[in-house]
Amino acid sequence: MGTMLFGFVVLYLIRSIALEAPFAPRYLISFVFPYAALIGIYMARASKGKIFNCVMILIVVYSLFNFAGSAVQQKNDSAAGLASFLEKEGLRYGFSDHSHSLVVTMNSKGSVWVSPVHFANYVLEPKYWLSNAKWYSSSFYSGPSFLMIKDDVKGELAYLTPSILPVMFVNLQRTLRYEDITIYVWPYNILR
Repeated sequence: MGTMLFGFVVLYLIRSIALEAPFAPRYLISFVFPYAALIGIYMARASKGKIFNCVMILIVVYSLFNFAGSAVQQKNDSAAGLASFLEKEGLRYGFSDHSHSLVVTMNSKGSVWVSPVHFANYVLEPKYWLSNAKWYSSSFYSGPSFLMIKDDVKGELAYLTPSILPVMFVNLQRTLRYEDITIYVWPYNILR
């Protein structure tokens, strides 16, 4: 049983390397860790700790090389670049889906505020439970606002097509592109 579990964990980790996804194991920690713990307990009992110590050293070395954070750093660089792009375009306040809004806001160090929204019943609605409610009010900000939509977006924002946006919000000022993100800009706060 222990040998089978050990083989499963090793093959799983080798498979992630073969897929050329060295960052993949960090997403699988919650799946792999219980098996590694069971294998460790089994080996510790069987070899009185010698093999267990060797396996733990191998796991630590493997983790150091694979969980270095290069994929995380690449994503942060992209978000920081997007925040810088928005600043250069003079955009300070906008909306996007949950994941993009918080990442851009954090990487801009507060100079660009991007609040999370969702699209329901043909209306763009604030996600009050994921951010500060005052960010959505017209008293907080009344200047130009923007809406960021990633090309491969899933979920409710995927329904916001370029043909629907001018109907929902009049006076679309301009459309910008940054990598795989389309940014629609209006001269007013679209959630007023």
